[in-house]
Amino acid sequence: MEHMDGQIMEFMALAELNGKVCHLKHSPSSNNENHPAIDYLCQNFGDMGVVIDSQVRIPICAECATALHGKEWLLFYCMGCNSSQWLLKNAARRHYDEDTAVMWMKACPTCYTKSDYEKD
Repeated sequence: MEHMDGQIMEFMALAELNGKVCHLKHSPSSNNENHPAIDYLCQNFGDMGVVIDSQVRIPICAECATALHGKEWLLFYCMGCNSSQWLLKNAARRHYDEDTAVMWMKACPTCYTKSDYEKD
C-alpha cells in the first residue's frame, strides 16, 4: 500500500502543474510563459540529512529538466531571493564535478548587495 500511496502523491503533485510555467531563468529574450512546467526540482534542507527543516519545490520545464540531467550545465539557485542562473561548465573558471547539477546558495551577489545597502 505504501508504494501505491507514493504513486498517488506523485500523480497529485504533477496534476498541480497544470497551467504553471517554469520558475527558472531562461534567456533574456525568452518569456517564461513559453516554458510550461512539466515537473518539479525538489530539494530537502536540514541537519546533515537527518532532520528536514525545509523543502524547496520549483516548477521546471522540459528544457530545464534536460539541462539538469545533463552534464554540460550547472544551475545556481539563490534561496534568499529565489533567483537562478545557468552556467556552462566548460566555460567556468572553476572546476565543477560533472555530477553536480545545482549549487544551492543562501544568498547571491544581489542579496549581499541589498543587505549591505540596508545596513547603511
